[in-house]
Amino acid sequence: MTVGERVRTIRKANDMTLEQFGARVGMGSSSISDIENGRRTLTKQTFLSICREFNVREAWLRTGDGDMFQPKSRSNEIDAFMKEILRDDSDFRQKFISVLARMTADEWKLLEQKVLEIASEVTGEDHSAPTQTDTDIEQEANAVASEVRDQVILEKKVGVESSALLSDTGGTAGKKMA
Repeated sequence: MTVGERVRTIRKANDMTLEQFGARVGMGSSSISDIENGRRTLTKQTFLSICREFNVREAWLRTGDGDMFQPKSRSNEIDAFMKEILRDDSDFRQKFISVLARMTADEWKLLEQKVLEIASEVTGEDHSAPTQTDTDIEQEANAVASEVRDQVILEKKVGVESSALLSDTGGTAGKKMA
């Protein structure tokens, strides 16, 4: 497979017209057609633009060896998805993401529960969020009890010291006044 054929493969894998592909890499559709058909070679700049814009491995574009695309991290997937949404005038996807962006932490928890519930329903497997075990609950209760106990002890000590201080001060102040 030639470099031009690999460029065509990238374009087709992204379901793009010559015009759409060319716009992403800063070229006209006729130039992309010439590259795909071997009438024109890739410049270094175009080569780098294609790799960057379409997450293509340089080695694959040069030689055809290995996988076509770079493995994507979750953040790269999200970044690419958001760029695509912002380029596209798809009202539904933009509105959907806008609603998600305004959700509170409690709404996210509810959404997670509902998604897990749907997954359980579809697969017939339990996909519910992990629940706390009795040991987890007991450890949490002990930690809270320990904090409360420490706070009560501190308040009692401060209270005892304060009342002792007040009685000493009051006694002393009373004697000096008399």
